[in-house]
Amino acid sequence: MVARTALDAIGGFDEIFSPAWFEDVDLCRRIRNQGGRIQYQPGARFIHHGGYSLRRMRRQDFLVLFHTNQIRYFNKHHGPRTASRVKRWVILGLLL
Repeated sequence: MVARTALDAIGGFDEIFSPAWFEDVDLCRRIRNQGGRIQYQPGARFIHHGGYSLRRMRRQDFLVLFHTNQIRYFNKHHGPRTASRVKRWVILGLLL
């Protein structure tokens, strides 16, 4: 859950992470960068009526999108050098 004021203050989700993966991590990072707090509530329960994209996606397509957005996140928040290192680790991990 995100307060509307916090969501509006940072301009909502960044669509560069479409269709999914890392948009939530980016959102939390931007909220914290604006002085907001991220809280973990272990007792909260939510029902996710989604996952449509993942059910229709081939595994290879998922891996490409997931890791592309992972690298985008690191580039956006940690710079191109760190993103390049993450990319090398991802490639090594996929080869293994």
